[in-house]
Amino acid sequence: MNTLKEISDKKLIVDALKEISERKTERLFVSTPPEFLKNELLPGDMHPYFRVIMCLSGEYRFGYYSNGLKEDILPQNLLLITLPAGGVLISKSEKAFKCIQIIFWDSLIRYLFIEDSITYWYHSSKPLQPCGQHILKSLSSMPLTEDFEEARRKLTEALIKISLLELKEDHSVKMGKAFNTYHSALEFIRTNIHNELDREIVARACGVTPSHLSKLFTRFGKEDFNQSLKKLRIERSIFLLEKSPLTVNEIASLCGFKTSAHFIRIFRKINSVSPGRFRNSIKK
Repeated sequence: MNTLKEISDKKLIVDALKEISERKTERLFVSTPPEFLKNELLPGDMHPYFRVIMCLSGEYRFGYYSNGLKEDILPQNLLLITLPAGGVLISKSEKAFKCIQIIFWDSLIRYLFIEDSITYWYHSSKPLQPCGQHILKSLSSMPLTEDFEEARRKLTEALIKISLLELKEDHSVKMGKAFNTYHSALEFIRTNIHNELDREIVARACGVTPSHLSKLFTRFGKEDFNQSLKKLRIERSIFLLEKSPLTVNEIASLCGFKTSAHFIRIFRKINSVSPGRFRNSIKK
């Protein structure tokens, strides 16, 4: 079982990023959103935010999606980036390893230092600065061809250096266990969005009581648990409507709705348009 620990002293992650930024990247892996042509990935395998993964030592074995499911080892001098809703899978490394991940949330940057079964995390006090946001957009929209391979590598290296500078200058307030539990709940929901979920199931997975979980969602998410769950299901459905050829019925099932009628009703209530019309408007 992986142990999560918040750290207030960011030196551990700063030193790791310094080491990474001084290396010459030999190859860049890109984990992309699935094409759904063979329904190879379940929604739970998608990571919602752009992330950079770098190995410091040992062998970090990972699965990823790039024209199909693949598996590889991420040694030093190789980088992995996960595009928004990318299909990178949870790694399972038999040998000892250390790696660092940078995850670009909407409201902050999440830095992870992973050493075998322990994950140390640090949250910045603010989101990525505009120049970094432009790099994220470029990397997310850049054609995945060999012609752009060098550009992707250089942009990723620049993104790492920007993240290092922002980390050095950051004066983050210690978020505490409550904040981490709230985001752990969000990640659990996104990972299991295709399953039946309720407040009790998510609370049990996060090791808290249902009433405490409700308080966390009201405090940090500004909405109650049920409303947040509905919006997360609809968030995933929008991605599937835009990126996949799946039918409305299939999308309803993959997003955890019991019936397509219920999905259509909730979708229309939030977006003022039906899923079918939303998809048609994208194609125009």
